[in-house]
Amino acid sequence: MGNGVINCCEASSSMMEEITMLSPRSMKSPHKVNIINEVCQTNDNISNESQSIVNRITNKTNLQSSIQLHIKVVNSGPIPKDTHFKITNYGLENSKRTFKDGKVYFGCKRKDRNIIINDIVIPVQNKEIQEHHRGRHFCIYYSIEKDSFCIRDLGKGFGAYVRLDSSLILKENMIINIGSSFLAFSQAVLEKIPVLNIKIMGEERGSICFEGNEYVNKHITMGRGITCDLRLDDNLLSKIHATVFYNSNGWNLVDGDMQKKSTNGTWLYLSEEIEMYTSMIFKANQAVFQVVSVTDSS
Repeated sequence: MGNGVINCCEASSSMMEEITMLSPRSMKSPHKVNIINEVCQTNDNISNESQSIVNRITNKTNLQSSIQLHIKVVNSGPIPKDTHFKITNYGLENSKRTFKDGKVYFGCKRKDRNIIINDIVIPVQNKEIQEHHRGRHFCIYYSIEKDSFCIRDLGKGFGAYVRLDSSLILKENMIINIGSSFLAFSQAVLEKIPVLNIKIMGEERGSICFEGNEYVNKHITMGRGITCDLRLDDNLLSKIHATVFYNSNGWNLVDGDMQKKSTNGTWLYLSEEIEMYTSMIFKANQAVFQVVSVTDSS
């Protein structure tokens, strides 16, 4: 169940193009509906700044914590490699955006209607694409409640993704990027049997289904190898690029073949906030970032 070759977008074999991923927002369903809105309705609560800014700044004045996040660019792309950014619980150091609200916004334009809205700009050369994707793409922000930094996509732009470095319990409507392919996961229970559906975004064919009772003691493999349960014709993929298995926690996804990680990584779309940690790698558009350190100097 679930075997077959999927012909994806034509992919370059260069490492650089692996991390300059396509955007799922550019893929249309047969009904011309934006697919990412079909599978993931992102509430852009973070970008509502009016009263929330006042409340956050007021709350932060009483904080004893002095936490700092240090990130750097790790690929050669629109932002020069090894560019470093330091973020405190008040925001990006030396930002041109004046609000000290503990948030750092990323986008392809600094301003919108002559107002500075983004702290860090990931440039786009094509002016038409830049105009289409203007606004705030994703945000890193200091969570007062958790006393930590979090990251989340804002539903615009090219999508922000984090690279998996451990096993992930799959949730409904999660989106995963491997190579130049985007996979949407959904789950159901049919006659007490858990079923995992994997939809290849941008493809008109239906979902590929796997039954949990068939995969308790064996794995669902995805990649370009001819023995994979879900085979994708994509030179950016490893032979076994990612693996899914079922246990008492539900459906789980890991990068690689359970022994060795894939060359180019398995990436989770940041539709929900994730706490940031040292060595974490995330990407958006053609820029790849790594967390150098998270320190508390209080």
